[in-house]
Amino acid sequence: MEFLFPHNLQLREPLGNWIIASDTEWIDNWDWFLSGTSEFLYFRRLNLRTWHRFLRQPNTHQGYHEDLLETQAPPIRDLRKATVWPRNGRIHLLSYSP
Repeated sequence: MEFLFPHNLQLREPLGNWIIASDTEWIDNWDWFLSGTSEFLYFRRLNLRTWHRFLRQPNTHQGYHEDLLETQAPPIRDLRKATVWPRNGRIHLLSYSP
């Protein structure tokens, strides 16, 4: 950060702790996830502890249906953090990280 902003390193909001204490802690602090096969996109409602599953639209790599399946059980494996953008009746996958 100091290299990128050598003259102005004052943040309005602190970044907070960037060190993850456990292997599952990142799941507790993120809301959108992509399945390992990219077939499903998951949204976790933190306050209600429910998961929403969205199916990828045919013939696309980044478009997912807005219709959802709601479940209490979390997906069990191969999750990747995702960043999405809802637009025109679709959910667009912008990026993901393992």
